[in-house]
Amino acid sequence: MSVLLYSLLLAAIFVPALVVSIFSHIPFSTFESNQNINLEDYIFNDNIGLITTGVIAIFLLVCLKIVEFFLIIQAAVKTANGETYSYPLTIKFMK
Repeated sequence: MSVLLYSLLLAAIFVPALVVSIFSHIPFSTFESNQNINLEDYIFNDNIGLITTGVIAIFLLVCLKIVEFFLIIQAAVKTANGETYSYPLTIKFMK
């Protein structure tokens, strides 16, 4: 459950950051009239902070999922050998 919460938190950071940074300079009339969006005219300097935040959040999410994959394998091996295993960075919901 902890990894799910971490993933949701990172998604709550990068989705709005990237959506706002991409669509902030595109007028709504472009969507209403089905015009093509030209990204060549897009100015990235105005939203570099939001774009950087979104990219860092995506990078952390990918790293989290890779670590989660290997921790699942490690937990399966330890459990198969009869050892107890506790996941790192786990939030203790109940004591």
